[in-house]
Amino acid sequence: MDNEFDCLYGMRFVSILIVVLGHVCQAYCMTVRLNEDIEMILKSWVSQITGNAFFVVNSFLVLSGFLNAYSVSYDYHRYNGNISWIKFYVNRFLRITPGYMMILGFHATLFSYSGSGPLWPTYDTEPRCKDTWWMHLLYINNFITIYDQCMLWTWYIAVDMQFFVISPLFIIPLIRKPKLGYTLIGVTIVSSCFLIFCLSIKYCLRVMGAEMWYFFTHPEQFVNWQAENFDLIYGKPYTRISSYLLGIALGCYFYKTRLSKKRINKATLFWGWIIAVFLLYISFFALYKREESLIEIALYNASKDFLFSCSIAWLIYVCLIGEGGFLNRFFSWRYFFPVSRLSYCVYLVHMSVTYRYHFMIEEITDFSPSSMILMFLRVMLWSHLIAFLATLLFEIPVLKLIKLLKKLGKKIRASD
Repeated sequence: MDNEFDCLYGMRFVSILIVVLGHVCQAYCMTVRLNEDIEMILKSWVSQITGNAFFVVNSFLVLSGFLNAYSVSYDYHRYNGNISWIKFYVNRFLRITPGYMMILGFHATLFSYSGSGPLWPTYDTEPRCKDTWWMHLLYINNFITIYDQCMLWTWYIAVDMQFFVISPLFIIPLIRKPKLGYTLIGVTIVSSCFLIFCLSIKYCLRVMGAEMWYFFTHPEQFVNWQAENFDLIYGKPYTRISSYLLGIALGCYFYKTRLSKKRINKATLFWGWIIAVFLLYISFFALYKREESLIEIALYNASKDFLFSCSIAWLIYVCLIGEGGFLNRFFSWRYFFPVSRLSYCVYLVHMSVTYRYHFMIEEITDFSPSSMILMFLRVMLWSHLIAFLATLLFEIPVLKLIKLLKKLGKKIRASD
């Protein structure tokens, strides 16, 4: 990839770091006893960051949409619109499925033998995986309830694939008739946000993940809130599509303007950053220390992912055009390149690693920031080591095979 895209590697790594941090913090807090320290943390502004870390996964959707749109735009103009859509879908499926299925197989069959403890599962094979493994293969596992999920966190993998499948419906209009394309994207985003608002009102949905304090005061109610939120809006494509479409719009726009030497004037750059930071703040802290109403919660649920994604889209754009300053230099740090290549496999394995530490807890302890940080570092280290092995064993061989088949196809066509 061109040097101008180096910043995307750093963004991908930081995103996976925050997602893992959010999951680890939630798992850790479920293994400590209620005291003044944990109460202070969970009622502080810090909990708004760790609790809301889950929707940082939207940055992956923006990046995925951006790269997909840019790649399709490039191929469309390179081949005069003659894109092989069969190859488009087959390449995607072959790239991400083998590693996914192998990790799923390990989680379903061998994970229960990897440790022991009072909370350790007693089954030989994860019973939910026996019934739903095929849904992962078809990338529709996000349409089953939270209680039937095999690897709950892979809802994102399914959503990303679903968006990839329908992406030409938005990308091609953007290339051929930009006004129609942007209108289609705008209408879809507004419809998605409105649907989230209506579902939040109808089912009195709470905010996903950001109310960990209720786990200690109303544990059963907290679990029910989270389950209902996940089943209705959190893991569904029709409520997540706004982030991906923002990435698509940005990818097509950047491809068209990439050769332009025109720079953003200082006033636009200044106000762009002000708005981006403000939207980021709203995404994390809009309901902090508020006696929120149902309407406020519904508005927040409907807008938070979109507002956060707008901030990420701005960050991507200014870094790509060289206006990102120290952030661009940070995200473009060359050492982010190798670790960011592991992000996909890290995402697949990090919850299995987190569960292992969680299930091995022998007794409830007092909250300790240092213990939580240590658990996070351990999970990150082991996740990257396992992801490295998985990449070597499954992902790289498949990529090599795809390249080999492409070369073979070219030779066959040349001989004809």
